[in-house]
Amino acid sequence: MTEAEWLACKDPATILEFLDGKASDRKLRLFAVACCRYFFFDPHGGDIQAEDFILDPTGWFVDGVFGEREREIAEAQARDLHGYGFYAANKREALIAVASAAFSVLRVWWALEHFSESQGCYGDELHVKGCEYLRCVFNPFRPVPVVSSWLTSTVLTLAEGIYQEHAFDRMPILADALQDAGCDSDGLLNHLRSDGPHVRGCWVVDTLLGKG
Repeated sequence: MTEAEWLACKDPATILEFLDGKASDRKLRLFAVACCRYFFFDPHGGDIQAEDFILDPTGWFVDGVFGEREREIAEAQARDLHGYGFYAANKREALIAVASAAFSVLRVWWALEHFSESQGCYGDELHVKGCEYLRCVFNPFRPVPVVSSWLTSTVLTLAEGIYQEHAFDRMPILADALQDAGCDSDGLLNHLRSDGPHVRGCWVVDTLLGKG
């Protein structure tokens, strides 16, 4: 896949196949989490709070919160959902699946796609969002090396807050703080100032925080 194809692609499955072997489990899980949040939990910008979740996948393995035993349980549950039973996924089933590093994120995408088609909802909108999320989380063609002088306490505090609190409205503020610290990367600054959508795992925030 060329950079032009990456930017123009309208099929998340094609992008995921390109990323196979190039992306970390963590980044792929964060993409899957973003899709499930959009698909199952009020895609039109409503308040998404902890009580809306049957389980919160961002607390499952994405940053190594749980141990090996919990991981094995989630993997077993994810395997049980394989096949037609998973394609009838409800919230809990989809979230268990994305929690498991052993469960193919591409398979999760296919499940959401199938569920969308069977319920007659979303249509092309789901594909558009999926590609937008992938281009937010991954940046395979123009990685930006971070200069240590950019990582001021203000920059790091803002980046950590955005990551932990899903506070993507602060992205332009982070761009200003980076510019004040001497950052001159147009790609990095333009991404932070773009309309998004932005999701947890955003390549800029992850780069600043040293997350892979």
